[in-house]
Amino acid sequence: MASRSLLVLPDDSPAEILAAIEDARKSIRVKMFVFSDPRLLDAVIAAKKRGGGARVYAFEPSYVNVATLSANIALNDLGGQVTPIPVALSASTGMNVLNLRDLDSGSARHGLGDQMPDDGHVAFRQPVMTFRLDDLIEHFDVPAPNHIKMDVDGGELDVIAGASRTLSCTTLRSMLVEVAVDESSEVTQAIERHGLRLVSRFFVTNRAGKQSVWYGLFERESAGNVTT
Repeated sequence: MASRSLLVLPDDSPAEILAAIEDARKSIRVKMFVFSDPRLLDAVIAAKKRGGGARVYAFEPSYVNVATLSANIALNDLGGQVTPIPVALSASTGMNVLNLRDLDSGSARHGLGDQMPDDGHVAFRQPVMTFRLDDLIEHFDVPAPNHIKMDVDGGELDVIAGASRTLSCTTLRSMLVEVAVDESSEVTQAIERHGLRLVSRFFVTNRAGKQSVWYGLFERESAGNVTT
């Protein structure tokens, strides 16, 4: 059966992803922090009712975001499709501290451990459990993923270091990653060591006109041409 990969950036119209969800017949692999458009929620709920095999495991350490995510799952009766896991993925399994930049739902750019938020402000130092993804899959019966979406605001190399077996597994077909421009080479090389190849790349320009991050789609099947 034919498969389709789609990269949607924060400011894009929901039209393409709506079409992809509505056309799906076997499974849907979607990773999003917030379904901000109600049409997306309606489309996923409709896909569930069609009997699709989509299953999402959402790793989120922030207590605020976990609460919002869990409320949305309950509200839309998606407990059988979406599993929130309130831990931080990292290079080691243990206890650490998440330095929350603010306490708003959906907020990001926090810091784990010695990493501080970009603006230096810490609203709350939340104790968190950190796990290597390999350990979670081995010890807690979490299924090996077919697709990974990673947006960890500077912790990419630590997450990759803790997921060596997972990233090398041939069942993982694709990976979408937000990458800081100044870490482009290190993150790309770390992922490609596991047999995934960068096939497309989209730079994001912030309000100051600076391209500080890009989204990269990595696939196992073939390298393809990099789009810049």
